[in-house]
Amino acid sequence: MGVRQQKRSHLINLLQEEKGDLINKFNAVNSVLQIMEPKQTEAMTGQQKELDFHNTINETGERLTELKQNAKTQQEKILQYFYQNSLYCFTPFDIQSKVLPFAPITSVRRAITNLTTQGHLVKDPQQKIEKYGVKNNHWAFNVKGPHGNKYQD
Repeated sequence: MGVRQQKRSHLINLLQEEKGDLINKFNAVNSVLQIMEPKQTEAMTGQQKELDFHNTINETGERLTELKQNAKTQQEKILQYFYQNSLYCFTPFDIQSKVLPFAPITSVRRAITNLTTQGHLVKDPQQKIEKYGVKNNHWAFNVKGPHGNKYQD
């Protein structure tokens, strides 16, 4: 075996060892993520049921029930709009103007955040400069989301 062939063989052995190390590291990280993901999803889903309305104003009784129902209705309207326009991405200001024109932008943002956390929407990396000269993120309907048959044709 010539010197050139020995070097080539040595390099191939080194690359195979590195490849094995990388595969082992990838498998270790992947198994950790698979273990963590369902637990986070279950915990977030349980918490999200309580977070449709963020009671920062310390309401109680019937008024709190009414506000929670209103927030839930807003989320359902927003999710329905995203589903009906599932080929497009929208900013919170887009949604406010088209779905909830009389709702504060904070309510729209809360609903979008909740729907994203629940897996119904996905954030798009694209941004758009809107009101106040500030960049706003885009969201889209997550066709692989947890909506079940409700949003399937």
